[in-house]
Amino acid sequence: MLVLWLNSGSVIDVRLNARERWHFKTRAKHFDLYSAATFDGVFANDSPRDALIVTLPRRLISTLLQSLGSDFAFEHCRFQFADPTLDKMIRALADQALKPEPLGPLYTQSLSAAIVGRLAMSKHRAPSKGRVVTPLSNVTQEILQTLIKGHSSGAALRVDQMALVSGMGLGDFLKAFKLTFGMTPHQFLLESRMVRAKSLLAEGKALTAVALELGFASHAHFSATFRARTGHTPSAYRLQSKTPRHQACPMAATPDSIRS
Repeated sequence: MLVLWLNSGSVIDVRLNARERWHFKTRAKHFDLYSAATFDGVFANDSPRDALIVTLPRRLISTLLQSLGSDFAFEHCRFQFADPTLDKMIRALADQALKPEPLGPLYTQSLSAAIVGRLAMSKHRAPSKGRVVTPLSNVTQEILQTLIKGHSSGAALRVDQMALVSGMGLGDFLKAFKLTFGMTPHQFLLESRMVRAKSLLAEGKALTAVALELGFASHAHFSATFRARTGHTPSAYRLQSKTPRHQACPMAATPDSIRS
């Protein structure tokens, strides 16, 4: 069980057995991690509204850690530790549950896996100043690409949401993303929207309808962005898409053609 304390001052009494116990006050934005079947009892003197509590079933943890390629096990217990990124991840998960799931079940599932992965790695993470940023894992790349393609319209993912589902702080995520894809998340999101735009234009949809579906503020904004990213106007591309393939001129590369 993972507990995020929202306020300070709650009195916690943790009893391991008749002789061993811990007694402390909580601090806001700090976590407690309790392992199942470890303690005789955990008591808090305040309302449950002072905390966000996430249950971590043992079977789920084992499955996720295996899929994430992690060999690290959870500590039996950890009291009052701080992790600002984990704080944001837990709050985002709670927000998904309350809305419910405005970004869809895949985002919720991926965020849950990222939380478990961050907990497993947190005791072994190098200090931020000495940490070497590495490319995103293949699993994380697949998750991000699926989520981005599923939200290529006006409800596109924000960069901070992409970072959380990757289990990383924003700064590390931006560096890892650029190292992996050779472009920033913003550029990648634009490219993904252009891929969707090409598909809609090839279907013969009106330019105004395409602009609205992709969440652009105006027809002019969409047209200017499309031309800047592809080298062609939307009208020219729609006309060209109706010509035989062997007569068509090559278009700009899309995210699908980018290899990490």
